[in-house]
Amino acid sequence: MSDPMPGEHEVWQIAEIFESTLEGILEQSHHAFLCNLMATRAALKAGVLAAALSTQAHRFEVLGLRRQCCNATRDFIECAVDAFFDNDLLHATNVFLRKAKGSFGLTVTSSLESDREMVIAARGQSMSVAFFPECGLVLFASEQAAVKAALPLESSLIAKLPSGRVRHGSGCYRVDLDSLSGELIRLTWCTRETSAPGPAPSMSRQSQGYSTLPIMQCGAYALQATTVCYIEEAFQPSWNQRQVPLYGNPLVLPIPATTADPVGNDIAEIPEALHRIQ
Repeated sequence: MSDPMPGEHEVWQIAEIFESTLEGILEQSHHAFLCNLMATRAALKAGVLAAALSTQAHRFEVLGLRRQCCNATRDFIECAVDAFFDNDLLHATNVFLRKAKGSFGLTVTSSLESDREMVIAARGQSMSVAFFPECGLVLFASEQAAVKAALPLESSLIAKLPSGRVRHGSGCYRVDLDSLSGELIRLTWCTRETSAPGPAPSMSRQSQGYSTLPIMQCGAYALQATTVCYIEEAFQPSWNQRQVPLYGNPLVLPIPATTADPVGNDIAEIPEALHRIQ
């Protein structure tokens, strides 16, 4: 029988204790917190554990499982503190997909860096990302057709260029995530409102082994990099080989013109569709 993990009420208690303990450490010295993170980590673990065991002692006695509950609480707190210091958005999403059951198509952000970073993930469900450098857009969706929504705008901007020449490399393109093996893409960007762009989100120790690629720069924004990590080992072509061109690609159907009565228009197209099937 495994040790009983803390329930929802106990988790909330531990979270409050964690916050108050961390605030106490920071009040003593911000400098010490930054200069000796290993000592700060150990002090935070010890402080949270002591307060949590004291707060939950009565529950342990009632359950008659003091030793088992103490061990489970200790393991939970140590794991939570390590995650606080070590994890980033990419690693947290990676851990979730490794352990979760089911199929997922996710976009994940953090309130701490929602203006600079996001992770797009797929496992068992399709996810596509499209990049439109001329109009500075990144679209993502679980349907491939949905991410070409900006194609008319991109095409109009390209048409205004001399000889219709694309300025930004290969132009707009789509990348489909590997939903069979499982894949995550981390996008980071910064604004360039001044001569010095804002700092990109830092990458944790666990995520530093993954490849990082520059994607595009447009106007006030620079999409600095994408990090791709594979949940399961699988052969993957290079980023350039995975690009599906959207502009000037005869295999990508244009977006149909908008009509006042889309339902009536669909009904009117049924005979032609049946004729093609025959």
